[in-house]
Amino acid sequence: NIQEGDRWVSTEVLVNDWEKSNISCISDDKEELLKSTVTVAAYALPSKVTIDLEEELEEGQRHEVTCTVFDVAPLANLQISVIRGGKVIRTQTFVEDTMTGKQTLSESFYFEASRRDNFQDFYCQATLELGTVEDNMVQSEKISVKTFARPEFPAISIKPATTVKEGESVTLTCHSEG
Repeated sequence: NIQEGDRWVSTEVLVNDWEKSNISCISDDKEELLKSTVTVAAYALPSKVTIDLEEELEEGQRHEVTCTVFDVAPLANLQISVIRGGKVIRTQTFVEDTMTGKQTLSESFYFEASRRDNFQDFYCQATLELGTVEDNMVQSEKISVKTFARPEFPAISIKPATTVKEGESVTLTCHSEG
């Protein structure tokens, strides 16, 4: 697909290789050769992002959330985030990754559940850092979690004393905190 004009030529380039390519434009102004070069890289936004997280979380316990990003490239430009209630709580990047072509990647993150997590929406977000490319983010479905706290071990109290004479009555109370 070559187009020509007065002192210019353009061509459409098909990027079908996952390696970065240099494309040059050369112009002859009769006195010198002028050259401009741009680097072009193919990319693929994720086809899907999923989240794996239990919907009921025990407060004070460590829980795992796994984000899976499908068919994305290049990994070096990928950022995976876990979002709770609209705020990022964990982020992972892969700037040192040299894999080419589309990849599917799962990352697990850990956090300690607390009361503030109750009825919050959790989701995973994959963002390709591509400079000027817009719409470079794909999100998973949202999971609304519920938290719970286990009660403390029950305590037993006996009144008036812990020793009881045969035939006497005492009051026994069982209670637990939480």
